[in-house]
Amino acid sequence: MEHEELFCCTVDELLNLPPPRRDWQPLQGDQNEIEWAERIRAEKAHAWNLPSDIRTALKGIIDSRWWIINHFAEDASSILWPKSWKRIRVTPQDFTTEEASQVFRPLLRKAVAPVRQEYRDRHWRCERCHEGAPRQVWLVKPTWSAFCAQVEAALGADGVVQLVIAPDWPDAIKSELITSYRSQAQHVALCRSCAWDYQSERTKKHLFTTA
Repeated sequence: MEHEELFCCTVDELLNLPPPRRDWQPLQGDQNEIEWAERIRAEKAHAWNLPSDIRTALKGIIDSRWWIINHFAEDASSILWPKSWKRIRVTPQDFTTEEASQVFRPLLRKAVAPVRQEYRDRHWRCERCHEGAPRQVWLVKPTWSAFCAQVEAALGADGVVQLVIAPDWPDAIKSELITSYRSQAQHVALCRSCAWDYQSERTKKHLFTTA
């Protein structure tokens, strides 16, 4: 990301995210920059309250100067983002089926986000410890990959690509996807502490079942 052009935008425009990372990557720069950037990162990564996919992508930003530049950013609208993270308008011919799927799934997640928000609004306490206020809503069943695969199969390869390159999805399509997701999704609302534990448990289970 070094020397990359930066710009302001809404989080909805950040659809070309780098691969998710489990751990924070070591920062680069001179020692003073690194120490300062580490303090900023520890403070801002949670204070910005970003969607989980974008928050995870932050773990890969290793340029200390990026964190220093965004020291005074109070929320997503005032952050200077890497320009490469912004969605690029392309033609159907620019996509393989696999590439279209990779771009489509974050778009689908944003389309059904109101269902998660509705679930969070209905739960005032963490469903695990019954004490803390919910900070995250996790999808328990079906898995997100399984739901995406189901939607992609129903749309067909051409349908997926058309939605990927569309500036906005038709209301009828969004309504149908939300209805389908709402009818299948089983969620759990968790406080920050329980969310960390739950994520760790899911990761260990995944590693065990795929070993």
